[in-house]
Amino acid sequence: MPTYFNRDIFLQVSKEQVVLWNVREHRQYSIDSAHAKRLVELALESASLDASNPIDEALLNGGAISNAPYPPESWGWDALARIFHIGTSDIPQPSPPTSGAQWANSNLAACANAAKHPIPPARDTTRGDSLRLPPPDVMRLQTASFWECCKTRSTCREFTSKPTDLQDVSTVLYGSLAFLRERTENVHPSVPSSINNRRTSPSGGGLNASEAYVVFQNVAGAPSGLFHYNPISHTLGCIKHSLSPDWLSYALSDQYFSRELGFGVFLAGRLDRMWWKYPHSRAYRVSLLDIGHLSQTFLLCATACGLHTWLSGAFRDREVRTQLLIQDDGEQPLFFVGAGHGTGDELDPERRAILSNSESIGASP
Repeated sequence: MPTYFNRDIFLQVSKEQVVLWNVREHRQYSIDSAHAKRLVELALESASLDASNPIDEALLNGGAISNAPYPPESWGWDALARIFHIGTSDIPQPSPPTSGAQWANSNLAACANAAKHPIPPARDTTRGDSLRLPPPDVMRLQTASFWECCKTRSTCREFTSKPTDLQDVSTVLYGSLAFLRERTENVHPSVPSSINNRRTSPSGGGLNASEAYVVFQNVAGAPSGLFHYNPISHTLGCIKHSLSPDWLSYALSDQYFSRELGFGVFLAGRLDRMWWKYPHSRAYRVSLLDIGHLSQTFLLCATACGLHTWLSGAFRDREVRTQLLIQDDGEQPLFFVGAGHGTGDELDPERRAILSNSESIGASP
């Protein structure tokens, strides 16, 4: 009897056990050596499926294998991306609600259950040197045309040596990352004080499950370095002084033109805070969306301040985590946004020169 293997299955191996995961059904099975060996036999040793064999029967019933072909699929990306997408799809619902009241009661019960445990706190950088930022120029954000900012915002890959004004940095950080007191006043009284802060961007569950790490390269009146942004006090806690001129370019996978940025921000997802309320894999999607909201708001605020912007998801994760002193796996850098004074050209100088040269060669008689 032919054997077909479920593409939704993978094995997680540790010293204590072998776990068979069905990512589509969100189910996990601990299997013993006999079942693991049988899977190897069926996959690599051309063994025939025997439905009367108790082990084969268990593998069939568990959905790891089948005696009939699985439906074809058109997934064209790699296996890791497929596991992530399917594994974060279709939140399990043991008993779907039959009314709005039942849904509301279930939701409130889930919130109450999460509240039994303390939420992981925001990162504390008060032990290091603190750099107090000048007051933000909120009027500049208020008077900027939203539509003009949306139209003007673009990705720039050619920056100049003109320093970025520290007050512009302050305004951009405040507008995109600060916790605003005026927004806290509108939060429902039932929301715990530990999660009642609000930014200008939406956040999954109102958790603000993110941290911001600021890189200063060419800011007038401020030293280069790595800082952690405190959204409550609107201050920067110093992580590292005297940043190497080449570090950011190296960290950003050698995108050399980032050396001329005035400043930038590594946006990190606090997965531990997200999973505190949403203990299922789909919450990772929400973490990515949170960072996306923050990055767009940052770019629009920077545009309102007359700065050119750039953004990238390509960086050396381990290098960034090391330099930012991030040690807990519950926090992960997910995106980078930068700003400064530039030409507005979407092509970096080196690629522009190569393309210009190739066009000249192609136009030659």
